[in-house]
Amino acid sequence: LSNAGTPLAAVTIDIDGQPRNATTPDIGADEFDLMSNDMAILQLTAPVQTCGDVAENVSVEIKNIGSATLTSSKISWKVNGVAQPPYYYAGPLTQGNTTQITIGTYTFLSTLPYDIEIYVDSINGGPDQNHINDTIAIAGYRTSLGGTYIIGTTGDYTSIAAASNDLMSRGVCSPVVFNIQS
Repeated sequence: LSNAGTPLAAVTIDIDGQPRNATTPDIGADEFDLMSNDMAILQLTAPVQTCGDVAENVSVEIKNIGSATLTSSKISWKVNGVAQPPYYYAGPLTQGNTTQITIGTYTFLSTLPYDIEIYVDSINGGPDQNHINDTIAIAGYRTSLGGTYIIGTTGDYTSIAAASNDLMSRGVCSPVVFNIQS
């Protein structure tokens, strides 16, 4: 978007009154300058559907939004508020490109919900200049269902509806059997 627009002689100022570049304006209604160091964490790519109870890769997709080539970055992450070992990315990742990286492993237990937070700590030896896209947070991550579960007052689920809701929201990773208490 930066410097990729078509100049129009009739449009000399942008939407907020700044002069438009006469030869290489920005696409859109607003002239802007790209920050040199801006990395975004786009999404959690792993784990997606896992049975849990074994060490799983934790992976994210990152994008270099800054104008400078990304040559290094420190990515920190927490699970349920507990800091995990940081990941040190060594590029290069040029402007506008994305890549998937595995930042570590974690054993997600099938019986617990997890809050996962992943964020950029530094980029190219300094701070990221745009903090809006630095962090992803997943609240209540749960592993998929797999195995035998009991539905009843003292079981894994108190009702068929609760078991069905969990089945629909979490998915399955291996055969699932629901036994109903009498």
